[in-house]
Amino acid sequence: MTDRGPKASRVASRHLKAAIQQAPRYADKYLRMFWGNVQNISRFFSNLSQEIASSDPEDFQSFFFEISGGNFHEGSFWWVKELGGDSVLPSLEYYLKNNRKLDKRSLGNILSEIREVKQESEEGLQDILSLNPNAIRKEYPGFKINVSERVASSIASKLLKSPALALKLKMWLKDAVGKLGELERSFSGTPPQTEKLEVLYHTSIKAKTLARTGFHLGPAEAAGLGGLTTTKSGKNAISFTSDLYIAKEIMRALKESILIAHGQVKRRHVLEWSAKEGFLNKVLKGYHSNAESQLNPEDPFAVFTLYRTYLTFSKRFNPTFFGNQRGLFKIFSRATVKDAGILVCQVDMTNPDMDYLPSMREYRIPAGSVRRILKVIS
Repeated sequence: MTDRGPKASRVASRHLKAAIQQAPRYADKYLRMFWGNVQNISRFFSNLSQEIASSDPEDFQSFFFEISGGNFHEGSFWWVKELGGDSVLPSLEYYLKNNRKLDKRSLGNILSEIREVKQESEEGLQDILSLNPNAIRKEYPGFKINVSERVASSIASKLLKSPALALKLKMWLKDAVGKLGELERSFSGTPPQTEKLEVLYHTSIKAKTLARTGFHLGPAEAAGLGGLTTTKSGKNAISFTSDLYIAKEIMRALKESILIAHGQVKRRHVLEWSAKEGFLNKVLKGYHSNAESQLNPEDPFAVFTLYRTYLTFSKRFNPTFFGNQRGLFKIFSRATVKDAGILVCQVDMTNPDMDYLPSMREYRIPAGSVRRILKVIS
């Protein structure tokens, strides 16, 4: 049966298959969602198990054989119904109940338990997936003769729902192992596993121009993701990210900066954003600690300084503008919002000189490793 469940958050494109696995952006939220989903499915199969156990097992043997080709039996969902208890995933339950900080050790314990559950439940989940809905409906009239209609109806109804739930659980376990495994790697700064060719994202104020001309490692790249960067050996490189969310947030910040430089986003707009997020006083205090606060408050460069202060306190992703701020602001003043965007590129990942920085899931790639510019997102 083809897997149809929650997709792993991976870099992907219709142009090629890619392998980079992204860690969950908010680990605590992800683990709580995972635990809630697992408990719901566990309760479902626990109820089904109790209903079956309340009747004579011999009444079910023939029925189970016919609806699964002999693969399914009561023990098929033993692991699944036990998942909701504290004996199977104790580290996860302890972490969630005690609001502990997710450190490398805690994550390692949780991941180890989920991997074990994934392995141990594989056979039972496959048994559940072997249930044939058409056979359940066909065999039901004979089944309810031996069992009360109320019990037979409830069991049959649950069995019809079981394959879809088993498939969801299978995919949730696979998703959790992939994402949490990548989170464990990121704690040590280890680059994600990749295929030879990957789809990566480069954000630039000259995205549409670069799509026509290609990369030249000049000032155009300095006004995008990571600025003008270098490889491990110090050679000029282009910064890419494997995370489309980060690429989009950087594009958003670049476009807002261009609008500020052109006087279209003003001081009052930034103050309104700060007030809406609940930290206006912090932004004003931080802003007044800068020399630019002595400028006319409506001066575009003063607004740009206020905007960078706002990003420091905001829950939004902060791309952090490094280097000569005046020089960068001049670049923004010559740019247009229309030209800014994200270059979706096919990149050769085999060059040993490329560098990786986990903070923005950033790869610093030599220009020669960019195989194709696939499209522009703007």
